[in-house]
Amino acid sequence: MRTLTQGVVALVLSSALIISMFPPLELIDYVFWAVSTNLDVAPELFIMVSAMLLLLAGGLLAFSLHAFLSVGKSRSDLLTHLSSSLDSLNVLLNKSGAPALVAAALLIVYWHVPQILDAALLQFRSHLIMNTSLLLSGVLIFLGGYRLSDTMRKMVAILGHMAMGIFGVYLLVTSGYNRFYVIYPIDQQAQLGLLMVIMMFVFDGLFVPYWLYRLFAAPNPRVNAE
Repeated sequence: MRTLTQGVVALVLSSALIISMFPPLELIDYVFWAVSTNLDVAPELFIMVSAMLLLLAGGLLAFSLHAFLSVGKSRSDLLTHLSSSLDSLNVLLNKSGAPALVAAALLIVYWHVPQILDAALLQFRSHLIMNTSLLLSGVLIFLGGYRLSDTMRKMVAILGHMAMGIFGVYLLVTSGYNRFYVIYPIDQQAQLGLLMVIMMFVFDGLFVPYWLYRLFAAPNPRVNAE
């Protein structure tokens, strides 16, 4: 029952994000544009937030499907066969989890190449393809993370945020003489870099100490056995 509830919640949240970020509504884009215009905040900040929300929506969508199949396979032979087939396919194509994570990383990096991102923001079709690709990346991250051990998931999360922070430092340091994204003023590049660095420190400041606490606070089986 708990798994089913989690699946329903994940499906509702992912559906709400998808509906609000894809045509015809695109409510989040309009809200971000209005806030960016009225507060004179770099649009790139909200583009980054939108990308993270799309990744989250894809992950939640994949999780909901996994939860529904986990519950359904105990009640239906058809769902049992479908779940087994999908698991076998994931093992075949994504045995270690690395292929899905690498594919997701390549998609994310591709859509943040300056010329490609500039085109996606100015052309409706490219923007739609970008959003769909980021949603798919969220699905791939879930599929890849599902195949990893708990320790490896934490390491991948830390490395991902460190990469974002390093890129943020680059944008911040070069904002005085190098415009990375041509269609935006150079001062807004500094805002984006600063936000990336702050997010890295906030994530690492909260996540790493908790992970270390769990690691060293875990009971030692040998001590308990004695």
